Amino acid sequence: MLARIRQQALARLDQHGLLMHRLTQAVIRAHLPLDETAATRARAAAMLVASDPGDPDDPATWRRWARLMPHLLAAGRDAADDPGMRQLVCDGCWYLLASGDISTAYNRAREMHQQWRDRLGEDHEHTLEVARYLGWALQAMGRYAEARDLDRDTLDRQRQVLGENHPNTLVSVNHLVNDLRLLGELRPARDLAQDSLDTKRRVRGENHPDTLRTAQYLAAILHDLGEVQAARDLNQDTLDRQRRVRGEDHPDTLRTANSLALDLRDLGEVQAARSLDQDTLDRRRRILGHDHPDTLRSATQLAADLRDLGEVQAARSLDQDTLDRRRRLLGDDHPDTLRSASNLAADLHALGETGTRPDAE
Repeated sequence: MLARIRQQALARLDQHGLLMHRLTQAVIRAHLPLDETAATRARAAAMLVASDPGDPDDPATWRRWARLMPHLLAAGRDAADDPGMRQLVCDGCWYLLASGDISTAYNRAREMHQQWRDRLGEDHEHTLEVARYLGWALQAMGRYAEARDLDRDTLDRQRQVLGENHPNTLVSVNHLVNDLRLLGELRPARDLAQDSLDTKRRVRGENHPDTLRTAQYLAAILHDLGEVQAARDLNQDTLDRQRRVRGEDHPDTLRTANSLALDLRDLGEVQAARSLDQDTLDRRRRILGHDHPDTLRSATQLAADLRDLGEVQAARSLDQDTLDRRRRLLGDDHPDTLRSASNLAADLHALGETGTRPDAE
């Protein structure tokens, strides 16, 4: 069958599989009877669900997710009536966000949120789940207030519909906590994070990935509040647990390592911070790629270590590279881009280049 399809130029076959021309697709769709169209879509959906690559938060699955996503993006618009497809679309948004493809995730989550809200209602479990991914995308784009408002509404609805201790509700708390921290609302963020951590330790256990993620968020808030030693202690405990539970290279583990290194630097242990930041950056580049937002955060932090240790030229080179990447990926006005510009300006000042603009090379 595949040989005949190729001979008649209906599709292209290569080592990656079968690629059908869009015109061929349109002709087939136009000539299928309605009942056969519905049955064909149902079979396609069943094949996609059966091809679920697994945990979208695990980089080991990302290669399989990357192969599945074009098909999921094409078929997902018909997912509203299929619970399995709705969950796969949600997990696909998670994969896009975790792997750093923020723009695609935002567009997909926004489209699905609107469609499912109209078809399934605002309080449907999957409408609320995709709303959480939309909030995550807004946060990653630097639109913190919009993310907070959406995440707060999503959490309130999940508490009413699913209950306080439902896994989806507990995950949504983390998103709102991070929104509040990024907006500088540290006291409310701390209270919510501490309450959530206590709940998760009781309901999900001390070593559950979501419990450990909440602990890392709480540690970041403590650091921002000036309680750096308490933040360090909590981050060290969380990192030890994540290394055992998630492994040395998991993004959650590396996120906590990044947070702990910041504590170490602010406590005066700059050399230890540099070693940890260098190791974290090397791992993130290898696992996530050079342009992933988390990788660029590690680069920013290592540059700060280098500057504090007097290696200002090395800091300047790293900050310039980070700024260039952030401008290309995030735009000139994203908070992370502006932070990189400020860091580069500090390097230039320390080098005596006070007349040099951060964007001039």
